[in-house]
Amino acid sequence: MPSGCLLGQRYHLDGYSAAGIAFFIPTNSHTATVNLTRIRFFAVFLVLSGAAILALRAQKNVTLIVDGQTIARSTFASTVSELLQEAQITLDESETVTPALETRLRDGQTVWVGARPAVTIYADGQVTRFYPTMRRPRNMLAEAGISLFPRDVLRLNGEIVEAGTVLEYVDDIVLTVERAKRVYLTVHDGAISQERTWQTTAPTLGEALTEADLLLAANDELIPPPDSPITMNMRAQLTRALLITIETENDTLTVRSPAQTVGDALQSAGISLQGLDYSIPEAAAPIPVDESIRVVRVTEQVELEQETIPFSTQYQPNPEAELDTQQILQIGSFGIAARRVRVRYEDGVEVGRMVEAEWTAANPTPRIVGYGTKIVVRTVDTPDGPIEYWRSLDVLATSYSPCRLGIPDYCNNITASGQAVRYGLAAMSRTWFNAMRGRSVYVPGYGSAEIADIGGGGNRWIDLAYLDDDWVSWYRNVTIYFMTPAPPEDQILWTLP
Repeated sequence: MPSGCLLGQRYHLDGYSAAGIAFFIPTNSHTATVNLTRIRFFAVFLVLSGAAILALRAQKNVTLIVDGQTIARSTFASTVSELLQEAQITLDESETVTPALETRLRDGQTVWVGARPAVTIYADGQVTRFYPTMRRPRNMLAEAGISLFPRDVLRLNGEIVEAGTVLEYVDDIVLTVERAKRVYLTVHDGAISQERTWQTTAPTLGEALTEADLLLAANDELIPPPDSPITMNMRAQLTRALLITIETENDTLTVRSPAQTVGDALQSAGISLQGLDYSIPEAAAPIPVDESIRVVRVTEQVELEQETIPFSTQYQPNPEAELDTQQILQIGSFGIAARRVRVRYEDGVEVGRMVEAEWTAANPTPRIVGYGTKIVVRTVDTPDGPIEYWRSLDVLATSYSPCRLGIPDYCNNITASGQAVRYGLAAMSRTWFNAMRGRSVYVPGYGSAEIADIGGGGNRWIDLAYLDDDWVSWYRNVTIYFMTPAPPEDQILWTLP
């Protein structure tokens, strides 16, 4: 048998013995020191074991509650089971004891004995009812196969209770598990949007926000509203009210609004855009960074404008009137042009005009002038004797010669008709030259002259030709006479420019 000790038996080894314990002491002196140490260890163990046995058997003051009646008792029992045996209490199937029968008694211990109460558990939409064997709510939930998660709330008969609390004996226990529900919240604060999520057991959305330190300010917009019941994975949107400045034609006001667009901000401020009114930025645009909006009031007026249309002058021959005389046969009248103009005003200031329609309200009436076509031959006395003429005109008379053409250092003696410049020829404007070429005119102080050249002096003007050696300067108004015979009617310039 190996070296050691046995409890509860007697052994005789090498002449040493003791009641209940025998020590084996080898005769080998080499191990004497080791065996002495073991002897000391087991001696201490004996003392401690004895002390423990005495402690378990020491008198204890306990409280025994049987079916609701409280009994104070002193006992030497070491376990709950021994206490019940000592008190002659027998358990039937409907009764339970707390703590368990095998539990070691302590001084001051309370032991409950009674019928097992029924527990009803409301959790996750299910109702579970049974008779628990444990007195702590967490143990009851475990017996029912129900887990309690962090932030879940447990209620005992409507009042919040800790899951580890030891429950008193009552007739019925109602436990309610309120699951923490996750809330997803989008917070719009001006141009900044944030996502918040948390778990809550609050009954309403407003209380959940308070729980999350999200306080609602005036005019903040919460969707759904604060009194909405919390649901699992609830999604909500909180729009913080902005301090928006709105400038109108006559006023500037500041409002606090949760609007996301300019149009919504105007609506929340009680400002409407009527007709052609518009806002800067436009109504569909988001609230600008500077939170400033301008409202432009637009009005339009339709105006009728008129202006005169000038009348024209028409000429027609009058065979009853003498040549180079005129008579107004019809007085002309102005017409009227009308147009409809739309005038646009922004904040009372004109910013544009647009013609919508134009029409002639009254047509002009032309003025009709009758010019004489009746040729009358007359006679006039001149220093050169009497002459017959069919037309007389008042003109400006000048003179020229081959080297006096009004062009410096330039001479030319050929006329437009091909004749050489000489006395007895005259020049007129191109229009008159074309109509009167080759005709003879009498110029007082000069004599007869043939229209044979083109000059640059204009209409109602005649330039008298000379040679360079006998040139005479002219610059005077005279009456010239177109000498007979009169040309055919189709060659007569009836109205002179």
